Amino acid sequence: MKIPEHIRSNAEGYIALTADTLDSLAFLHDNIGVKCELDLSQQSIEHLGDTLKWLYNHPDPEELFPDLIETYAQLLAQYVALVYLERCQCKWGIDSARRSAHFGQPFVDVVPTEPWRRYYPIHWQIALKNRDVVFSDRVWPLVRQVKDNLASRERYEVLLAAIIEVVRTSREGAIRETELLDVLSERGFAPNKAQFCAAAREFPKRVAAVLRKSGCFSKRPSDKAWRFKRGFVP
Repeated sequence: MKIPEHIRSNAEGYIALTADTLDSLAFLHDNIGVKCELDLSQQSIEHLGDTLKWLYNHPDPEELFPDLIETYAQLLAQYVALVYLERCQCKWGIDSARRSAHFGQPFVDVVPTEPWRRYYPIHWQIALKNRDVVFSDRVWPLVRQVKDNLASRERYEVLLAAIIEVVRTSREGAIRETELLDVLSERGFAPNKAQFCAAAREFPKRVAAVLRKSGCFSKRPSDKAWRFKRGFVP
């Protein structure tokens, strides 16, 4: 669905604002006396989460800084987006699905083949203003989600690298779908295709999704072979 211009403009403005997150967090930390290494690591997210809990438990956070809880929740949500962008080399997008609860919101496409792993900072910005969410678990939900998403992205990168290697070493830089699946199965990326289990049936779909969304490959309908796009250097 086409996104109305004013909604797209708001989303693009939010994405541009995220570029200043590190400086804004550093400034805020200086004002409230917090020290945290903003190195875009998982540990730094946990530290920021602990700081947010500390602010919730402070007798008067407004005394430290105006609108402190709301501001910190926004910056923390934006910081996680920067973590994904830096560590996964992924891209921003704007949700254009008409029936999506996040229609018009910016998101980070963490794993291209797994849209349910998209990260919506505005969603988390709102969620982190809820004390029950922040204190809901010893390993709070946002940290757990980041850990799971980064692991899934790593699996995606490993599979994509294996596919690139298989195609690169094949004759003429192309390989038929059935051959590609056989080679990847032999390398342990999926159960034996003869096993009629959900994982085996899902494997060809996952490989096809990786190929389509990687941007590296083109497919000739006549022979169902995958080959590198012109100009792509593996």
